[in-house]
Amino acid sequence: MQSAEQVNQIQKEGNVAVIDIGISTQQIVVLNPYKPKEPHSYQRLFFPITKSMHDLDKHFKSLFRSYADYRIRKFIISISAAPVFSSAKDAVETILDIINQYISPQRILCFSNDSKFVSVNEAKTNPTSVVSTGWRSLGEVLGELVENDALMIEFSTRTTQITPVKEGKIVSSSVSNYDRVRNGELLFYGFLETNISHIQNKFEFNNEVFFLPYELHAKAADILLITGDIQPYQYICDTPDERFKTKEEAMNRLRNVLNITDPSYDKQKLKIIAEVLKTHLLDQIEIQIKTKLTEYNLQNVVITGLGANILSQHLESKGLNAKIIEAVDKLPNTEICPAYCIAYLYSKKLISNG
Repeated sequence: MQSAEQVNQIQKEGNVAVIDIGISTQQIVVLNPYKPKEPHSYQRLFFPITKSMHDLDKHFKSLFRSYADYRIRKFIISISAAPVFSSAKDAVETILDIINQYISPQRILCFSNDSKFVSVNEAKTNPTSVVSTGWRSLGEVLGELVENDALMIEFSTRTTQITPVKEGKIVSSSVSNYDRVRNGELLFYGFLETNISHIQNKFEFNNEVFFLPYELHAKAADILLITGDIQPYQYICDTPDERFKTKEEAMNRLRNVLNITDPSYDKQKLKIIAEVLKTHLLDQIEIQIKTKLTEYNLQNVVITGLGANILSQHLESKGLNAKIIEAVDKLPNTEICPAYCIAYLYSKKLISNG
């Protein structure tokens, strides 16, 4: 147990900030390592790197300025955006070199795939070890908070992540995203950004078959806006046509998917089509959850992410043979996301080391 003097020293030295850099969103968590369950700040920024690579420098400069008053002792970087770069090496070097213009390397750590915190030099030496590692922190922290063997699910903007945990440990053989895709533990069915044609390319409705176009005319966010599952302010990603985030515009985008040019087409039918597509999206995730529950002999499912409530309701309506737990019930003060979980693990390490 630490002395009062050690505790005061930790608090005096300042806060910890974790920046999880994704392909389209960045999540930032700031907390006092001695109070990891009471974060000072949580923010999700929509910044699609694929479209804005040339603005990456300005983005980070503005980000660090906005957090200047938080007395941050360490910045921990998690890089989930590697697929938009030419290689893991390119991703790590590009991002860290930009960040180092504003934050000295001595104040930066990266989270690795063996749950360690490594220096900038170590990250650059072994870049594959520090890309797309946030899922591991999520599994470990949820396992600790729930205190039950469970399948940990994150239903986020672009993907659904599935991580089996037993006795507080991740039991999957997966190490990389390649492994997770191959093992059916990383699904490209997301809460907001999934292309409608990816949900169901051969779409059957009213005994008719539609082969949906590959082009991105509408997203899952449009479907959920039409069904009333989300409100316009929750549509945090860009719209495919760069038009408004309203139900009417979402219906127009769904018409484009189906190549409907008649503006008087029955809106009620469009809503039914949206409901069918939503159900199919959630069914795909449900199928893989059932598969993994059987594979790992688990009876609990813990769900987090922006779409947690919608997925929970769907699984309950289908009578899933498992107890469904929403992560927010275990820690209501913050969203339990990879950025938060990395900060939580670092706090534990810092406190235990004294």
